[in-house]
Amino acid sequence: MSVLYRVKYYTTKGLLTVFGPAQLDAGDDPMERLERQRDAKLGPREEKPAKPHVHKRSFTSGTTKSTKSSSTR
Repeated sequence: MSVLYRVKYYTTKGLLTVFGPAQLDAGDDPMERLERQRDAKLGPREEKPAKPHVHKRSFTSGTTKSTKSSSTR
């Protein structure tokens, strides 16, 4: 995308998000029309590869927590 087209696209999309009409049918919705125009000019968007879910690490095994309360100083 050229820089000028990118600025115009994101500005129009932002303005339609804030000041545009409520959701309409696919044929009448200005956001859908903007996406169709973008797809016609640049081709369909590529799917982003999904990242695998990484579980949160836990460091509680092997360490001991003191049961001292901060209010008993």
